[in-house]
Amino acid sequence: GSSQRLVADGNSAHTGRCPLCAVLAMAAVESDYREVREKLTAEFIGTYLLVFTVGCNVLGGSGVLGVLSIASVLMVSIYALGGVSGGHFNPAVTFAFGIRGMLENKGGMDLMSCLLYVVVQLIAAVLG
Repeated sequence: GSSQRLVADGNSAHTGRCPLCAVLAMAAVESDYREVREKLTAEFIGTYLLVFTVGCNVLGGSGVLGVLSIASVLMVSIYALGGVSGGHFNPAVTFAFGIRGMLENKGGMDLMSCLLYVVVQLIAAVLG
């Protein structure tokens, strides 16, 4: 399993069933879980801020300044959260990255990540 991969650089006779290997394997899984949680949280916050800003501008009847506020929130969100999640904040952008990942098999998103992003973005949009 994953614990055997973690000890592959060590002794080849080692089977990876010692307590230390189990702890290392759990730490690797926890690290992956933490990374996914951070990405989804960043997507939620960015999408929520964007939808909330658009909603406030629509309800408030803002004109040119409304467009400026939407662009500003999007820019700040991408700069602040883009390094964590990629800064999609929109299911259409996420689908584009997902399709790219499926076609190129490199650098894009896998299907599960794409679906998780979209679900989180839709929840944030409904709450925003």
